[in-house]
Amino acid sequence: MDRASQEQVIEKYSSHLMKLTERIPGYFKEKDIHDWRVEYKKLRAFLRMITASVNGHMPIITAELKKIYRVTGTIRELSLFIAQLNTLPDVNREILPVYYTILEKKLFAAKEEFIKRTDIFHFDKEIDRWKVMPPEYLETEQVKYFVQRNITAIRLILMVPEADENLHTLRKHLKDINYNSKTFTSVWGIPFPVTAWKNEKLLIEMTEELGEFNDRCIALLYVEDLYTDSIPLNEKKIVKELQYNFLSAKSTHQKNIIDSLKDFSFFASVNEI
Repeated sequence: MDRASQEQVIEKYSSHLMKLTERIPGYFKEKDIHDWRVEYKKLRAFLRMITASVNGHMPIITAELKKIYRVTGTIRELSLFIAQLNTLPDVNREILPVYYTILEKKLFAAKEEFIKRTDIFHFDKEIDRWKVMPPEYLETEQVKYFVQRNITAIRLILMVPEADENLHTLRKHLKDINYNSKTFTSVWGIPFPVTAWKNEKLLIEMTEELGEFNDRCIALLYVEDLYTDSIPLNEKKIVKELQYNFLSAKSTHQKNIIDSLKDFSFFASVNEI
């Protein structure tokens, strides 16, 4: 794929990021936050692929944009968690007024941080950096190298999949592969040129399953002592019960994932299609 075609991908994803960045402060819609993070990850995965075989290349994402990404994560996490609380029986703002206030204040602070950081962020400079990164031609060998590096990391993780952090890292590697595969088909209209997995459907399903598990882990962060130490005892008791239920559900989900990973296999090496 020539340099102009690679720049087309950078322009596509960065343009979506810019538009969403402008739109989000008006309403902070959950879908806009989600789409912002997806576009960021698609672009990041693509940049990782085209620079994978380059030693000592410049940082793919600047520190300032990483901070914006992290704060969108906090906004998404808290929005989803508060929405989850609202669906639970015997849990509402009336019986947990202090706890809800703590969560909402943190959410407001994250939204405020997003506005402050994006107000002074210059996408044009970032895009200029990104457009320096593509090679003159993206060869299939470079794509193979990128996929092989991810597959090697995945194989190492599968040796000890029980740790939460390993499952989160596994998901990141799978998403990098999935996003780039979709870029080939959706932007360039051609199939991903390599394969290393025996069952692509299982690959996609596992990525989604790991995403749901990640959401369970995140929910547990908001029932830890940091959020419960300063609330009344009657509220703390309710939140601790939630924590117990969340832990139980997470444990079951984690066991199911680890069982499924036993059937998760790859070819001996990355092959061209």
